[in-house]
Amino acid sequence: MEMAKSGKLSGAGGGRVRQRLPTGADAEVGAAIRSLRLMRGMSQVKLAEKLGVTFQQVQKYEKGANRIGAGRLPLVAKTLGVSIGDLFKEQAAASDNGGAVPAKLVTDSATVRLLIAYTTIEDRAIRRNISELVERIAETTGRKKPRR
Repeated sequence: MEMAKSGKLSGAGGGRVRQRLPTGADAEVGAAIRSLRLMRGMSQVKLAEKLGVTFQQVQKYEKGANRIGAGRLPLVAKTLGVSIGDLFKEQAAASDNGGAVPAKLVTDSATVRLLIAYTTIEDRAIRRNISELVERIAETTGRKKPRR
């Protein structure tokens, strides 16, 4: 087998080209990218511009449908203000307060707004009441109550 100009492996006879399919690690990196992007209030379009790709490509990265090349990974990390290693951790670093939020929980901008607003509430009793309210709402919609 020899390396074709496209970077894909091809047979000596120029036969089938074998592409490496995305893996679980690609999905994990994609979820971290989405989480970090949302926590920074950055749109897919803005991230795409900074990376020199289309926003559709960013969507594919975030869903884990496309692999992110080793040459682009440092640019992604730099643009999001994290180390490359942070993109591989299950928990993406939260923005300003230094806390950690599991990337799989930060799925959309509404979640980010809720988390940011919640962290600004200093009264512990109010925070507890809000948590209980949200848990009750989740129970009525068929979701199981999370373990403490």
